[in-house]
Amino acid sequence: SSFPVNRPLLPTPIIMRIFLPLFIIILSNIVCPVPAFSQSPAFTANDSVRPYAAQFGYGSNMGYFGNGWDDKGLAALVNKAGGRTIRPSLPESFLERYGYTFNLNNFQTYVNELGMKEITCFIGGPAEIHRDSTVYPGSEKQSKLFANLYEPIWNADSSVNQNNYYAGYVYKLILNYGDYIRFWEVVNEPDYAYSYSIAQKWATRAPLPGELPNMLAPVYNYIRMLRITWEVVKRYSPEDYVTTGGIGYTQFLGALLKYTDNPDQGAVTAQYPNKGGAYFDVLSYHVYPAFNMAKWDNAIGGFRYTRTSDYVAKNVIDFKEEMDAVLQGYGYNGSTYPKKNFLLTETNISRRTAGDHVSSDEMQRNFGIKSLILAQKNNIAQYYIFDLGEAADAPPSTDSVIGYDEFRLMGLYENLKRDLPGAEKATDLGIAFKSTAQLLYGYRYDSLQTAALQMTGNMEGAAFKKGNKFAYVLWVKALTDKSEIASANYSFPSGFQRNTVYRYEWNFSVTDSVSLLSSQNLSLTGSPSIFSDEIISKLPTNQIINFPAISSRTYGTSPFVLSATASSGLQVSFKVISGNATISGDTLTLTGAGTVIVAASQGGNNNYAEAVKVLQSFVLNKNGQTIDFPAVPSKTFSDTSFDLPASASSGLEVTFRVLSGNAVVIANKVKLTGSGWVIVEASQAGDSSYSAAKPVTQGFTAYKASQTIDFAALPSKTYGDIPFAVNATSSSGLPASFRIVYGPATISGNVITLTSNGLVGVEASQAGSSAYSLAPNITQSFQVNRIAANASSLFSKSHYFEGTSDTHLSPFPPNSGSSNGVTPNVLSGDNLIVFPNPFLNQIQVRFTTKETGNVNIRLFDMHGNLIRLVYTGRVQAASQQKLVMQSVGLINSTYILQFSTTSGVVSKQIILSRP
Repeated sequence: SSFPVNRPLLPTPIIMRIFLPLFIIILSNIVCPVPAFSQSPAFTANDSVRPYAAQFGYGSNMGYFGNGWDDKGLAALVNKAGGRTIRPSLPESFLERYGYTFNLNNFQTYVNELGMKEITCFIGGPAEIHRDSTVYPGSEKQSKLFANLYEPIWNADSSVNQNNYYAGYVYKLILNYGDYIRFWEVVNEPDYAYSYSIAQKWATRAPLPGELPNMLAPVYNYIRMLRITWEVVKRYSPEDYVTTGGIGYTQFLGALLKYTDNPDQGAVTAQYPNKGGAYFDVLSYHVYPAFNMAKWDNAIGGFRYTRTSDYVAKNVIDFKEEMDAVLQGYGYNGSTYPKKNFLLTETNISRRTAGDHVSSDEMQRNFGIKSLILAQKNNIAQYYIFDLGEAADAPPSTDSVIGYDEFRLMGLYENLKRDLPGAEKATDLGIAFKSTAQLLYGYRYDSLQTAALQMTGNMEGAAFKKGNKFAYVLWVKALTDKSEIASANYSFPSGFQRNTVYRYEWNFSVTDSVSLLSSQNLSLTGSPSIFSDEIISKLPTNQIINFPAISSRTYGTSPFVLSATASSGLQVSFKVISGNATISGDTLTLTGAGTVIVAASQGGNNNYAEAVKVLQSFVLNKNGQTIDFPAVPSKTFSDTSFDLPASASSGLEVTFRVLSGNAVVIANKVKLTGSGWVIVEASQAGDSSYSAAKPVTQGFTAYKASQTIDFAALPSKTYGDIPFAVNATSSSGLPASFRIVYGPATISGNVITLTSNGLVGVEASQAGSSAYSLAPNITQSFQVNRIAANASSLFSKSHYFEGTSDTHLSPFPPNSGSSNGVTPNVLSGDNLIVFPNPFLNQIQVRFTTKETGNVNIRLFDMHGNLIRLVYTGRVQAASQQKLVMQSVGLINSTYILQFSTTSGVVSKQIILSRP
C-alpha cells in the first residue's frame, strides 16, 4: 500500500554554531594521505559503519502550527512530552534567504538547555538560483534537486568546490551545525509515489523522474547526493551519520543498492565505482501501519482485517525487517558489507477511525508504548512520532473522520492550531509516550533478561537494564480485530528471586501512581504495564524559560510587572542582576536611568530539572528636553563678543558651536572673525536625569566693518632722483596698495621710479577682506623738476669705449668731467664696454663699480630725453656686471648712459649704429 507524503515541517528557523574539526582533517591526511586533487574519505559504508551506541532516541517531529508556537517552544514541548531528540529541517532555500546563522540560538537551546544531543536533520530544498532547471522525461515540471551535482566535489587545493552547489551547501551546514546534528538525512521521502502500483515497477527497472514527485529527477541524481553528503560529512564531521531520507518502499531501497551515481543509467565505471549502498550508514524509514491492516483472504473471499495496537506495532517492525532483507540481499549482512543502522523517523496511527482504518484513543496510546518497546527490541536507534501536535479538533470517539483528517489527529498534544503556548493538552498517546520515556530513558534492552521472563505465546514485552537495575514492560497481545481487550495472569519466574514488584501504568506521567504488588499472578491486559524491582527514579524533564524582551522605559515610569513562562508551567522568579531597579515578586521598580539587566529562573521540582537562566536587558531612558533658540539679529564685524538667546527646557546651560561661517565660540560667547552668513548650533548634552536635547541651529548675517586710509602729502622730486618709497596706513591695519594715476613715473609695490619731469599722481587703496569693506581711495600728487638745462651738463670726463674682437665700437671725443671738476667715485676705471656695434637685436653693456650698492642706469638721447631705464638694482664692487639692452627703438645716434649711485652720478656718451 502507499504511504503518505510528509507533512510540511517548514518554515523551520535556521540555527547553527561554527564547527570545523581541523585536527581531524590534518590527522587523516597524515595517517592516510589524500591526493592534492581530492579530499574524498578513504572509506565508504562498504568498508566501515560505526554502530550507534548512544541512548535510544525518544523523539518527535516538531511540525508547524503558527498560533504563537515558535521552534524553541515546540522543541520544549517535545521535551515536556518526554522526547529527547527532534527532527528539524534545514533547506538551502531558507538558509540562502535568511543566512546560515539566522537562528543559532535555537539550536543552542535544543542541545545545551533541552539536552537534545542526537538530532536528526533532513536536508535538501535548493534555493531557486541553485535549482536544476531540467525537465526530465516523464515529468512536466523542472527538477526539485540541485543543479551542478556532477561538478567535481573537491577543488585542486582539497577544498569543497562551491560550484557544486549541493556540496557547498552541505559543507556550510557541517561548518555551522557540526556540534548539533548527529544524523544527516538526505531529502525527506525521496521515494514518495502516488500509488503502490507505481513503486512495484521499480523492482525491475529504475524509478522514472516523473514517478518521484518529491524529486522529479533520476534516482542516480539522488545517489549522487548521498555520495556528496558522505564525502563532505565524513571528511569534516566523521562521527556523524549519513542516512536516506525516510523512505517507504523496499523497491526504492533496492534501486539505491542496484545503481551508482552515474548519470548514464547508474552503470559502474572507474569514475562511478560504487552503488548507492556505499554512501549511507543509516537507513531512515517511514511507516504508517494503518494502511497495512487489510489482506485478502481467499478462505473468506474478502479482506481479513487486523486492526489492533499489536498488529500495527508489529507492522512497524515487519517493515523494518523487509528493508533489512533487501539490504542483506545486496550483501549488507555484516559479512560481505557492514550492516546498516536504522532510524524510524515517522510513524503513528490516528486516534479516530477513518474509513476501514479503525482506531481509538486506547488503540493509539497502546500502539505508542508497544511500538517504542519493539523498536528498542529490534535495534532501531531512534523513533520519531508523527507528529508533536494535532492540527484539528477530534470529534467524539464514536465519530469517524475522512481524508487527510486522519493525519491531523496524530499527535502527542491536542490541536496546537487551537491551543496557545501554555494551554496545551496532552493526548492519551502523549501521556503514554511521556510515561514510557520517563521510566525507561537510560535503560537499554537486555535480550538475555527478556528470554528469562519466559513469556507465553500470547504475551509480548521486554526487559531493560540500567547498571544493576532492571525494568520490565509486559502486556497481553490484542489479536481480535477492532478490540484492545486481552487478559492473562503472569508470574515472574523463580529465578528472579523477587517476591514483590513495583507496577506503573500508561498514565504514570500524570498520576505518579506506583503499586507494590506480589510478583506472582499479576493480572495483565492489552495495555502495557512497566514493572521494576526497585522504585524507578523518574528522570526529570528539562525545561526552558520564555522571557520576552523588555521594551525601553523612561525614568519616572510607574512600576511594572515582568512576564516570563517556563515550558514546565512552573512559576518563574526574577532577580535584578545590575542597573537602577528593584524587584518585589514580579514587579519591577525603576530607580534611575541606565541599562537594567534582569534574570528569570526556575529551580525545577521532582519532575523538572532546573531551567537555564534567561537574561533580558533594557534601557531606562532619561527625561527628554528641548532647546528654544530664537532668531539671531544681524551683526557687524566690529561688534564685541555677544551672547546668543537660547535656553533648554530642562534649565541646564546651553552650549554653542559654529557650524559654518566666520565666527568662533569663546567662553560660550560668539566672536566674529569675518563677515558673511554664520550658522551656530545650540546643544544641551543632558545629565543623569535628562537625555541630550536635539540640537537647534540659527543663522545670521555678519556685515563687514568700514575702514579709511591715511595717505600723507608727497614732497616735490627732481628728475634723476633715485627711486623712493611711499607709505599709507588703513584704519583696519590691512596693507595699502598704490598705483600711478598720472604723470612720468612707474611704481612697483610702494617704490616709485621717476621717468621724466612733470606732475605725478599716486593713488592709495585698500581692497578690504572678509572682515572689512573697501576703503575710499586717496590720491596725492607731487612735482618732478627737470634735472638740467641741456645734455652737456651730464658729462664729466672724456673716455674711449674700446671694443673687443667681436665688437665695432666707434670712439668718441673726450668731454669735461663733473661741473665742479671732481670725478664722482662711481665707475672703476675706464672699463665700460658696449658691444656689438653695429648692433642688431641686442646690445650688451659691461661695467664695474667702485663700491657695492644700488645702481640705476638710464639711457638718454642728446636732448636730455629719457629713452629707457636700463637697469636698477644692487651690484658688488669690483665685479664686472653684464647687462643686455634690447635694441628696439634705438637708431643710429649718439646716446648718454647715466649711472646713479649713492656716491654720485656719472654720464657716458656712446655712439650706436646699425649695419
